[in-house]
Amino acid sequence: GGRLADWQLGEPVRLTHDMVADARKVDSAGDCSATVSVQWDQSVLYVLAQVADDALQFGEPGMQQWWEKDSLELWVGTTQIGLNLSPKGSQARSASARLEGAQIALTPAADGKGYIVEAALPWSVLGRAAPKPGDSFPFAVGINDADATGSREGQLYFPRTWTHSQPDSFAVAVLGDEQGKAPAAPATAAAKFRNVKQVADPAGIEFETDVSELKQPAVVRLTVPDRSTDLVVDVDLPDRSVSNAAFVALEPF
Repeated sequence: GGRLADWQLGEPVRLTHDMVADARKVDSAGDCSATVSVQWDQSVLYVLAQVADDALQFGEPGMQQWWEKDSLELWVGTTQIGLNLSPKGSQARSASARLEGAQIALTPAADGKGYIVEAALPWSVLGRAAPKPGDSFPFAVGINDADATGSREGQLYFPRTWTHSQPDSFAVAVLGDEQGKAPAAPATAAAKFRNVKQVADPAGIEFETDVSELKQPAVVRLTVPDRSTDLVVDVDLPDRSVSNAAFVALEPF
């Protein structure tokens, strides 16, 4: 473990000391900061974390509240994985149990001012089927920092918007190919509503939209007559000579 030359490093995620989350006592980059790189294959998600930490406080293997000691955690979708770090043997854990099948190597820095973590996390542990390039999912990564008190004082998280158990607050990870490039996103579908404008007397809106059975757009007007609780829907075609069983233009606006 700890041989960075073994990794083909792309652009890492950077956790700076001001990206504090649920525990907010982080004084400087030397107190706690990190870069995190992620790679993948069809079987495993690989994580490399290079952490600066001026007071190492690792927990015991199998510690239930692993987040109270120096540790890493990440979210893949709704699945949280905690890396319970220990020189005696690190484990991947949920909030309550060990997750079998993960491999973790911890290498403390020679000067005691940080550590390197290398983890191989099977997709099955992450609750996902074998992926392919272009797949995407909510992703977040955090560091827990225990200092002189022996329990957690600081926590950093990427992205800054992270909120516990809320995937819509995470970043979005997109899996690249062997060259590190994600497949091009599909072309954006045409807007369903076009030329939207406000109308008066009675008040409402008007817009164009496509009707699959026709070769021209429909013009739709939604209005609410004065002192009425009714919503009136009027639909017309630019060329009312075009009709079929699914749509017959009866009256103009």
